[in-house]
Amino acid sequence: MQAQKSDLCYNLSQAKAGTKNIVEETCLLSDKIIEGMQAQESNLCYGLRQAKADTKSIVEDTCLLSDKTTEGIQTQESDLYYGLSQAKADTKNMSNDTTYLLSDKLTKGMQAQKSNLCYDLQQAKVSIKNMVEEEGSEDNMSIEELNRKIEEFIRKMKEEIRTEAS
Repeated sequence: MQAQKSDLCYNLSQAKAGTKNIVEETCLLSDKIIEGMQAQESNLCYGLRQAKADTKSIVEDTCLLSDKTTEGIQTQESDLYYGLSQAKADTKNMSNDTTYLLSDKLTKGMQAQKSNLCYDLQQAKVSIKNMVEEEGSEDNMSIEELNRKIEEFIRKMKEEIRTEAS
């Protein structure tokens, strides 16, 4: 029995030694796992910090881009307003020039018509005078007939003036 006891003690010692080795290896493995997790955690923290910094940089770049876009839009708006103001001024100038030129041409046209009318009236006077002289020599013409011819001549002249005006 002693041999068995001795064998059992030996086996128990071996088992203790084996268990001790297993526990020590488990502790070492656990320490390595913890170190690995700490390294991963450290890397994750670094990655998170880097992501925060990158996000901040993106936000700042976006804000700068937004500011530049706003400035560009304001510049374009200012340029458009200036262009619109110029167009209004140009239109006003063109309107004034057109009004002046049209008025000037109408005045010249009216002066030309007036000149033509004066000439026509002078011709009419001469014609009437000639008619009166011709008819005056004949005693057949009455004053009423002469008035009728003058009125007819004036009516024809008015019609002529209306057609020329339109």
